[in-house]
Amino acid sequence: MARDLEASQRFYAAVVGWSFRRTRLGEGFSVARVDGSPVAGIGALAGDLEVAVAWTPYFAVDDADVAVSRIRERSGTVAVGPVSFPIGGRGALAADVDGAVFGIWEGPVASDWRVGRGPAPAWLEL
Repeated sequence: MARDLEASQRFYAAVVGWSFRRTRLGEGFSVARVDGSPVAGIGALAGDLEVAVAWTPYFAVDDADVAVSRIRERSGTVAVGPVSFPIGGRGALAADVDGAVFGIWEGPVASDWRVGRGPAPAWLEL
């Protein structure tokens, strides 16, 4: 989430070499690409939704209901969801016991996204 989508795109293009393309989600969201493969999504929704500007990692799950149940059993907080999306998936936003926010996603992933193959994120740290 970003307050200024264009400024964020210029920053990440200069720092990590990403290029961007708009998506069917509208002008407020774009996908970052490296060598033609999508690597991240960035949305200018923070101002409209009054949410914090932050990176939010999403984890693929087989069953959003089971994952949400496990999050709650282990004293995590589920803020939203699971909710269904018109693109054919279900997701939720949650936080772990230390307050680190993350998302879960059950459903299809666009075929050109490198989910579960190739390099993973180098580092996710609170």
